[in-house]
Amino acid sequence: MRRWDTRSGTPGRSLRDLVDIVSALEARGVGVKSLTNGIVDTTTAHGKLVFGMFALMAEYEAALIKERTLAGLAAARARGRTGGRKPKMTSALINKAQRMYDSASSRWPRSPPPAASPP
Repeated sequence: MRRWDTRSGTPGRSLRDLVDIVSALEARGVGVKSLTNGIVDTTTAHGKLVFGMFALMAEYEAALIKERTLAGLAAARARGRTGGRKPKMTSALINKAQRMYDSASSRWPRSPPPAASPP
C-alpha cells in the first residue's frame, strides 16, 4: 500500500489533481480510502457518492476560475492593457538588423550548389 502525504509536495496538491489520481487508480481496479477521517472510501457506495461530489465541486471550481480569468483579461483589454512580456526589439532595431543582414549577405557570395554526380 502506498501512502501519499500532501504536505511533502507529492501528488494531491489540488482537488482536481486528486480527482485525476483517483480516476486513474479506479481504472486499474484500485480503491481509495481516507485514513484520517474515513469520509471517502471509493470501495463503498457512500464513499463513491462523496467523492463524486468532490469531483463535481472541483470541476465547478475550475470553471469559475476560468470564467473569472477570462473576465479579468477582457476588462484589462477594455482598459487598453495587453498581457505578456514587453518586446525587446523596437522597429528601429528590427530595421537595423535587417540592413546588417542584407549588407552581410551581399558581401559574402553564396557557395554554388553541389554538382550532380554522374550516373
